[in-house]
Amino acid sequence: MISLSIELLYLKAHFLRHIGECALKSFKAFCGQNLPAVFHHADQM
Repeated sequence: MISLSIELLYLKAHFLRHIGECALKSFKAFCGQNLPAVFHHADQM
């Protein structure tokens, strides 16, 4: 029973890490496209 919950925890951690990596990639892509505009906007404020 304990080993099963450990396996589930491992799967959940792996899944969450995968989601985190995907989110980080899309966030980086988003920033890569939009950060220059954000900084330009900040300069004008």
